[in-house]
Amino acid sequence: MLTRDGKVKVLDFGLAKLVTEGGSNTPQPVLEDSPTVLTDRTTPGRILGTAAYMSPEQAKGKPIDKRTDIWSFGCVLFECLTGQRLFGGETATDSIGALLHKEPDWSPLPKDLPPTIQLLLRKCLAKDPKRRLHDIADARVDLEQAIGEPGSSTVLMATAAVESTARKKGWRRAYAALP
Repeated sequence: MLTRDGKVKVLDFGLAKLVTEGGSNTPQPVLEDSPTVLTDRTTPGRILGTAAYMSPEQAKGKPIDKRTDIWSFGCVLFECLTGQRLFGGETATDSIGALLHKEPDWSPLPKDLPPTIQLLLRKCLAKDPKRRLHDIADARVDLEQAIGEPGSSTVLMATAAVESTARKKGWRRAYAALP
């Protein structure tokens, strides 16, 4: 959405807050055709949300918390940076299948993207919620630092962390191929 002064606001977060803070669990009607799956309540075993932005635990019908919204933020940030969905598909089922069975493809990210932002995306989009960023306020700090202090030591640490993650993934693939 655009505000009157031309600022962009993302308004589609808050599913976990809706559930955990005791708000109404009854979703509002969908006003347009979207791959949104709706039920009368969000409880374990039931799914509520838009397939392309669902966290893995949400897609499995498991309990959710604020880290589900952090996952969705990561999906939106990835989409803003690349112009494509992280786990797109022709249907909602295709999107959920890709989400559950594939790893993110980081190659569409801009080559000049600050390592701090790359690391932030990886922290937001960790499939295991225990390894995911725990508070969205930390994302804001990372974004502000990437914009305001591009040469800081945090950027150097982020570069090392991104490179280390890429190396570990390579070792895992090699190890998995051994049997």
